[in-house]
Amino acid sequence: MIKKMLLLPLLTAAFYTTAEPVKMGECDTSECREYFKDYKRYAKSHIDASSMVGDMYLNGYGTDVDKEKALDYYKKAARWGSVLGRYKMGLLMLQHGEQEEREEGLVHLSDAAKRDHPTAIYFMGEVLSTDKYGLKDLERADEWIARSIKEQNHNVIYTLGRLSDEGELTEANLPATIAAIKRAPDSMIPGQSPETLETYRLPPPDERYEVITVNGPNLAEVLDYGLKLFKAAPSDIHKKTTGTRIRGRDCEDVFSCSTVPVANWQRYMAYQFHTPFEVELFNSRF
Repeated sequence: MIKKMLLLPLLTAAFYTTAEPVKMGECDTSECREYFKDYKRYAKSHIDASSMVGDMYLNGYGTDVDKEKALDYYKKAARWGSVLGRYKMGLLMLQHGEQEEREEGLVHLSDAAKRDHPTAIYFMGEVLSTDKYGLKDLERADEWIARSIKEQNHNVIYTLGRLSDEGELTEANLPATIAAIKRAPDSMIPGQSPETLETYRLPPPDERYEVITVNGPNLAEVLDYGLKLFKAAPSDIHKKTTGTRIRGRDCEDVFSCSTVPVANWQRYMAYQFHTPFEVELFNSRF
């Protein structure tokens, strides 16, 4: 039996941490235009720069908003082996395409998920478990939702709450998901046991909850870091991936392996740099 649980008594304080995302908005200053020009130049030889140019076109950062050109740059990055480019291309097609394009977008999103992009894994479960995109398939969704739970992606809590509301969160519909919930640690889904399955939603911030924000780099710092990286590294197109995840280069060829700046920069690109359609998709869950 599935039931909702009261998250916390009214007098109990809860603590949860949020990471402040790096945001990019419309910008027509000379500085923004220079960033766009630099990234477009490096996009001819660097995969991650191509993904960023796609973001710039999508946001109108240093250039006019152009979703078609954004999609072209995401596609280019994906052809060169970028999981990030494939993920963003898939989401953009899902959000703005017709049915045939949404089906193609799901294929690209699935490819990124199969390559272990955690947000792609989450969105596969979300997209396939709702009627919104005309792609609902609970059998396929079950695999991805269960995987998100196993990997402790807390975004999946929203999907579980919605499915519970809709009466879909049953063992008959989603057996792998139910099994994953039962195995989940209390830190992710508190209070559940093999006998009693309980789901919950993340609460909105209010006086009962203290939100701790972890501040990361701002947009200019992220963009400057990327430019330094591209300047130091030769072209990474059409070369084999190595330990840095920069195609064709070893750690010592680019930066010190002890500090792993490449991984840090890519992590912000992949998980903390939120483009408009990602925000729209997250917000549309409620």
